[in-house]
Amino acid sequence: MNVEVYKDSIIQVKSDAVVSPGNSFLKPGGGTSKEIFLGAGEEMKKEAEELRKLYYPEGIDIGDVVVTNAYNLPFRYVFHTVGPIYGKDDLENIRDCYYNLLEKAEEKELSSITMPGISLGVFGVPPDIVADYAKEVIDNFNFSSLKTIRFVLAKEKDYRTFLKRFE
Repeated sequence: MNVEVYKDSIIQVKSDAVVSPGNSFLKPGGGTSKEIFLGAGEEMKKEAEELRKLYYPEGIDIGDVVVTNAYNLPFRYVFHTVGPIYGKDDLENIRDCYYNLLEKAEEKELSSITMPGISLGVFGVPPDIVADYAKEVIDNFNFSSLKTIRFVLAKEKDYRTFLKRFE
């Protein structure tokens, strides 16, 4: 498995799919989620809203993955997931997020995926915890079609932490 780590805007690092680490109601949040929703445009917002109404009226659970089209973004899909909040939720759910994202990528027969650090930023999980879970999942996952995972981090500390884990 080829793992790449970037300090950049997540919508600038192209792959077959990009991961939006949003909220349980599939609405634009802040940070990375906001950037993805703004880049994709109103069509994705409408699709996410319809999916929520039809299938997730109470919101998606931590670790679930919901797929929408990417619309104006240079990806085929956007994978929406919700990570745990530091001090509130079980942080082992980060493992579930990454595992379920990789499973969905394999199900769609993708060759590449661009992912953020799940639960970094406003959810407050320290980057070393997130990077450790990500590495554990990747090291133990049975890959088939997926060949490249691209982690994109906005903050220098997060970037350095992921870079060190995956060097």
